[in-house]
Amino acid sequence: LPVNTGVHSGFDLNNDGQIVSTVPDVPASPEDGSVAPQTDAGRAYGNDAWGFGVFPGQYGMALFVRDDWTVLRDSIRTFRQLRWHAMPNASVPIDTTTYEPWYAPDEWAEMRLSSKSHWDVPVKLPGGEVLHVLASHPTPPGFDGVARRNSHRNQDEIRLWIDYLNDAEYVEDDSGRAGGLHEDASFVVMGDLNADPDDASIFRDAIRRLIDHERVNGAVVPKASPARQADYPDLDPDDTARWEARADYVLPSANFTVQDAEIWRPHPDRVPEVSVSDHFPVWMDVRVGP
Repeated sequence: LPVNTGVHSGFDLNNDGQIVSTVPDVPASPEDGSVAPQTDAGRAYGNDAWGFGVFPGQYGMALFVRDDWTVLRDSIRTFRQLRWHAMPNASVPIDTTTYEPWYAPDEWAEMRLSSKSHWDVPVKLPGGEVLHVLASHPTPPGFDGVARRNSHRNQDEIRLWIDYLNDAEYVEDDSGRAGGLHEDASFVVMGDLNADPDDASIFRDAIRRLIDHERVNGAVVPKASPARQADYPDLDPDDTARWEARADYVLPSANFTVQDAEIWRPHPDRVPEVSVSDHFPVWMDVRVGP
């Protein structure tokens, strides 16, 4: 499924006086397998894309589904092109040096809410039940300057799932179909939401409201095992990222019973020399049906 990262907007979204529309040359990866460093040209291009990326698709999303489960492809809904301004009471970024909106009117009219995408992927389980996977990866609430535009966007990207569960009228998918998720649908909200409900430095109202939503079973918080927690004393038990935050979520619908959940942290002796991520996997076992 397509994403917004690295897709050029045609606008000067970072207000540096330049519209950088040419995809830069991407440096080759080092021989040790690590990620190639960003370049000034790459950052200049990425900062004017709908979602940051130095080429189309970089920092995007993927969903893996077991072979014995069936993705109902004709019923997938995506919200990649939903305009930010369509959200009632959107969290509009304001330049605190001028007290004017960060985005010019023509930019705001076209600005997409989702930095990657928001997907509703219905999956048919072996027992016949249909599970809606609500996947997204909101922009991190940082790297954004005086207007804190990424912080505002992160909050509203999370809020979109709240409004989707509430069947808000403004919600319209990329095919033009309006409306949210049916009230009887089973679902799981999954992804790196880049928001910690306990972090006072970010706009955390939306993530708290999502966890506490009446349709969500947010009571079970995955944590690292005691042994692995001892190996990472600088982290809280529920931190899913090495930078000391709960950022990654598996939030099932309230009709599911959570049987077990954990944040998997590797033993220090098993940490690879080349880190593949600054996040840890989060898993959850749930019981579907009575």
